[in-house]
Amino acid sequence: LSKKFRTEPIAIHRMEEGRKTQVQPLGTNAKNEMSTQGMKRAIIDFDEQKGLQPDAFKDMLDWYSGDGGSFAAMLRVRKYGCIAQTLREEDIQENYESMTGKIFTCELWHMRATCLNSLAANHYGH
Repeated sequence: LSKKFRTEPIAIHRMEEGRKTQVQPLGTNAKNEMSTQGMKRAIIDFDEQKGLQPDAFKDMLDWYSGDGGSFAAMLRVRKYGCIAQTLREEDIQENYESMTGKIFTCELWHMRATCLNSLAANHYGH
C-alpha cells in the first residue's frame, strides 16, 4: 500500500527523497470553530502549537485562512476583539487577543466551489 501511494499516478507531486521541509502540520483541537469564542480559542491553540507567544506578534503579522464559515468566524473574532484593544505597550496579552496582528483570508478553492455551486443551482435549480 505504501508503494502504491509513492508511485505514479497517485504520487504526482511527491517531495524529493531526503529533502527537508519547513512546513509543520498542526494538530487538531476540540474547539467549536464556528462560534466566535471557539474560533478565538482555536487560533490561540494553533499559535501555541507553533510555539508563538503574545510578545512575538508585536512586530509580526500572522496569516490564517479557511472555508467560508471559518473565515466569517475569524472576522467576528477580530471585530469583537478590537473592543478590548488598548494599543499600550504594556498590554501585550490584551492586544494579542484582539487578533489585530493577523490577516484572515478565505481559501480560493472554497470560493471557487461556492461560485460553481451557485451557478449550477441558478441554472439547473436545486
